[in-house]
Amino acid sequence: MQAQSFIATAFAPAQLSLLQEADPLIGPDGQPCLKAIRTQVFKKTQEQLATLFGVSASTYISWEKGRREPSGAARTLILMAFAKPKMVEQILSEMRDVEHVGRADASNPQVEMSMAM
Repeated sequence: MQAQSFIATAFAPAQLSLLQEADPLIGPDGQPCLKAIRTQVFKKTQEQLATLFGVSASTYISWEKGRREPSGAARTLILMAFAKPKMVEQILSEMRDVEHVGRADASNPQVEMSMAM
């Protein structure tokens, strides 16, 4: 993630330090700390959270370790997970369920027809 985040630029250094002490989900660079969000909020393994986010485990791990930066929709999803983790988890879980049902129902034209109505 970028060295200067929206959180880091919104607060003076002293304020950022206090914010980090108050919120362990914010890393030293002012960015949401993916590992803290994963372990303290979602309580999931890297692989489980990668699946929830719809990315490969290696992609998620590279984000968490800072080797790669998420961009676009992935970055937005992470910021949303930081702000409203339970809501994001519920929505993503429901989306995965719908996708799974949609794939299973695609082989059954009767179900596909009823879903279209």
